[in-house]
Amino acid sequence: MSLETMPHNGQMLAAAMTERRFSSSQLGRAINKNSTAVNRLIAKPSIFAGDLWTLSIALGINLLDKLAIQHPIHTPSDLEKALQQRIADLEKEVAIYKDLLKAK
Repeated sequence: MSLETMPHNGQMLAAAMTERRFSSSQLGRAINKNSTAVNRLIAKPSIFAGDLWTLSIALGINLLDKLAIQHPIHTPSDLEKALQQRIADLEKEVAIYKDLLKAK
């Protein structure tokens, strides 16, 4: 994946701040940095994972998840796999009930 196709982390942060109605000063206080440091993060195309973690907690938004969703390679989580299996099982069950209703 090239840098050109990578989502701009700073823009993602700015969008999250807007969504949660945080100013740079408010977020800075929440993460023990000044507003200038927050504005520098907003300007950066790439933000360290540790910083994204801290910012996520401060904003109450999972920025790492927002970033992962945009990644071109999708690996289903264990929960996703379990839900897909449950859906398949329920579809089989529905088919059985349909067959039973047709037989009557």
